[in-house]
Amino acid sequence: PIELNYLVNNTSWSPFYDIRVKDTKSKLQLVTKAYITQQTGEDWKNVVLKLSTANPTEGGNKPELNPAYLNFYQPHTPNIRGGRADGTAYYIDGVRAQEDAKPMMKASAGVATSQQTNTSIEFNVTSAYNIPSDNNSHQVDLTVTDLEANYAYGTVPKLDKDAFVTAKVSSNDLVNQISGEANVYFDGTFTGKSYISGTTQDSALLTLGRDKRIQIVRTQLKDFSSRTFIGGTKKELNTWEITIRNTRKEPITIVVEDQIPVSNDKEIEVKALNTGGANYDEVTGK
Repeated sequence: PIELNYLVNNTSWSPFYDIRVKDTKSKLQLVTKAYITQQTGEDWKNVVLKLSTANPTEGGNKPELNPAYLNFYQPHTPNIRGGRADGTAYYIDGVRAQEDAKPMMKASAGVATSQQTNTSIEFNVTSAYNIPSDNNSHQVDLTVTDLEANYAYGTVPKLDKDAFVTAKVSSNDLVNQISGEANVYFDGTFTGKSYISGTTQDSALLTLGRDKRIQIVRTQLKDFSSRTFIGGTKKELNTWEITIRNTRKEPITIVVEDQIPVSNDKEIEVKALNTGGANYDEVTGK
């Protein structure tokens, strides 16, 4: 028996995720998936896949600096002649997936084991797949991970009057994840898309979408706002009120952000008379 391995071009894969949260009392479920595309001219039937972030075409040798010699240009006429090799050689670059291979272990469809090497992240898929050579994206399920998360709400009513659900997870839980787009499902509903990427911080903040059950209104109180002129000086007093109504069955923790204008001219003076007990940054006005 002969086992033949060879390299092929015209194949690639990219990761994407599903972020699923039942409610703010449950763990965050991170589902890692992959899109595989191949146009090698050969359908892959019942193949066991191993996905890696390493690129075999890039090479792994550190480049070396050789002397760069400088001289005067001397034109010359090249001498060109044809020739033919004695034999015919075929060169194929890429990896051929082994057909009729048996799964490494019995597991439910779409489960893979992941490991991080010194130079790459690898996923060993434990179920066989069929990937036709049609240049279309074919979905492969990889890993399902339950993560501990701290949930909170955030809102910036000056720009958007909706409340956004956020989840803070430990960066250590995302160490084996590759940057990619994520579909977010919160409370059984698709709420939009997010993005998973590496971070140098201790934690990563994921946005889970809007919660329409939190109603927020930002209004200017005209009775407490005024505009006066004294000589060549104009004085304005602006008062804003933010009200929040929670129609959910349980209480929430929400961070409300607003801002006060910051003066870039010494002739304009801005004072915060009453911040309502908020943390106020004089540099940014937040």
